[in-house]
Amino acid sequence: MTNCYKHIFFLILISFQMNVLCANTAYNDTELDSLLIKAKTLEVAKKYEAAISAYEEALVIASNLNLDENTSFIYNKIGVIYYKKKEYTVATKYFKQSILNDSTSVYAADANFNLALLYRKKKDNSALTYLNRSVLMYEAEADSYKKFKTFSKAGILYKNHHDYTNAMKYLIQAYKGFTILNKPQDKAGVARTIAIIQRTLGRFDIAEMYYKEALRLWIKVGNRKKVSDGHNSLANIYSEQLKSDSAIFHYKKAIALRTDLGVQKHLGRIVHNLGAVYYMDDIQRAKKSYAEALRLKKTTKDSVSLPVTYNELAMIAVEEKQYTKATAYLDSAFVYIKENKIKDNLRFYEIKSNYYEAINQPENALIFQKKYQKLVNDLFQIERDEIIQQYQEQLQVYQKDQKIDELIINTSSLEEMIENQKKSILYKNIMLLLLGFLLIISLGVYFYYRQQQKINLQQQKLEKLAATYQGQESIKESISKDLHDIITTSYDGIRLKILALSKAKEYDKISTSIINEIKDVNQQIRLISHRLSPLRSKIKEATLTEIIVSQLSEFQYYRKIFVHLQMPLPTILDEMNLSDQTNFYGIFLEALHNIEKHSQATEVKVSHRVTKDRILEFDIADNGIGFNEEKATSGIGITNMKQRISLLNGDLFIINTKKGTTIRIALQLKE
Repeated sequence: MTNCYKHIFFLILISFQMNVLCANTAYNDTELDSLLIKAKTLEVAKKYEAAISAYEEALVIASNLNLDENTSFIYNKIGVIYYKKKEYTVATKYFKQSILNDSTSVYAADANFNLALLYRKKKDNSALTYLNRSVLMYEAEADSYKKFKTFSKAGILYKNHHDYTNAMKYLIQAYKGFTILNKPQDKAGVARTIAIIQRTLGRFDIAEMYYKEALRLWIKVGNRKKVSDGHNSLANIYSEQLKSDSAIFHYKKAIALRTDLGVQKHLGRIVHNLGAVYYMDDIQRAKKSYAEALRLKKTTKDSVSLPVTYNELAMIAVEEKQYTKATAYLDSAFVYIKENKIKDNLRFYEIKSNYYEAINQPENALIFQKKYQKLVNDLFQIERDEIIQQYQEQLQVYQKDQKIDELIINTSSLEEMIENQKKSILYKNIMLLLLGFLLIISLGVYFYYRQQQKINLQQQKLEKLAATYQGQESIKESISKDLHDIITTSYDGIRLKILALSKAKEYDKISTSIINEIKDVNQQIRLISHRLSPLRSKIKEATLTEIIVSQLSEFQYYRKIFVHLQMPLPTILDEMNLSDQTNFYGIFLEALHNIEKHSQATEVKVSHRVTKDRILEFDIADNGIGFNEEKATSGIGITNMKQRISLLNGDLFIINTKKGTTIRIALQLKE
């Protein structure tokens, strides 16, 4: 009999004993406590088999004494040991038995949390279901170190599932709890996790504040390894914001601490990052740092990040026209690059293209530029598939939650029936008949309600499936329309120039023109990727008006076109449903794209008003050269805008004036 079957048999045996053994038992609480202490001691000593035997003895005693909480606790402890032994199937059975035995105790909350960890390891979406149940149960418990420790771990799990709302909710509770309990080490860990989330969301000022708080707390408790990590985290965020001096200061602090402690793990990566900051101002210092990073990575056998450093050394060699060195570095990088590491390959192909361009081999430069472009397209496809997969996973989680809720309802109903039957023995025959009559009515109502639930659930499933399909089709259509002009027009022109190379007199000039056109196509595809960025992920963290203001700030900064913005923006935009907001935002982005691409404008004015007829007029005006009405009305961009405005039941006006072009979005407001 395998271990799995043995433990299933043991679970059945315990359940049988709980039903047939009498309450008058020879065991007592003292014997139970002794067994639990013995089991814990063996578990700490990692004598797992002996610990399991002791826990199983305790389980029999707790079952015979009808100590439901103790029984739930022991099932959970046995599950933890099997989890440590990586016997996840057996661990799952014990965790679930802990919940079934006493579904309301804190031990059941622990079992739910352990199931969340287990399913997270198996990449099963059920992890979120059990995690939600665990934290909800802990919310009902009194404040304690264990409660806040669970919340801090839950925040990390939610973060890993990209559920930043719940992650921040429980991390903030843990942060406040550890403050009250004066637990600076735990508080520092929570602060760091909060900082990571804020950095991911682009809120660098808040992230910096929490990184500094974590660093302060680690300095306070004297954890030098964590202090080094804290300096490294601050350096990374300063590097992202191009604050070179601050980044260099903290990288050097992190490197010095790690060197002093003799901790070489990831030291090469930190030194590499320092080189990347130097690269912005001092290429020689960057080269020196990259060389040191290469040495450290080789010492620690960090083959995963070795190609990153080889790539950057190769790029510097190309810039310094040391082509022999560049070749050696690129060959070394190629040895370590994995096929599935798209970003490493992207940089490798980009540098290869630059290398061949520098040594005047445009044919090879073009080959690697095409490889680079293919990887860009693959990455774009992966991101799109991840969005679709995310919607599908959400649907699966919803369906599983519904099934689990049905099982809970059934279990609760059965427990209530059993309890009623026990009580009915104490009543007279007439009361028994009355209870039977009431039971029949209850069952009728229950089955009617359950049938209605099934009908509603089926309708919800159909609506969600339809919405998912529509979303997928919209993504495909949008990508097709936006890439049409670039792929068919630009690449046809490049193809004709390549065919003409053999007969061309100015071969080098045409080759350079082809390469520049390819780079331009690459930039256009990046712009399209930005325009297709889904509003759904942004709208979770900010309102539509905030997103529009942020987009205009980026437009002014990167496109060098000054923006006049009438503030505040109409709050009615934030009150629209997500579909209408998405269409409005799509028109807005298309208008900015047309201004950038065609208008030759130096200024853009964004204004709005509400007419007497309750019509919101939102104007985007530029001081450019105007537009060709025949070409503009037949273009894909204008077509997209017209399709979106029709979904909003509004009107779109394109007004060509002596001062430029105005795009007006007119929406009828509800009374």
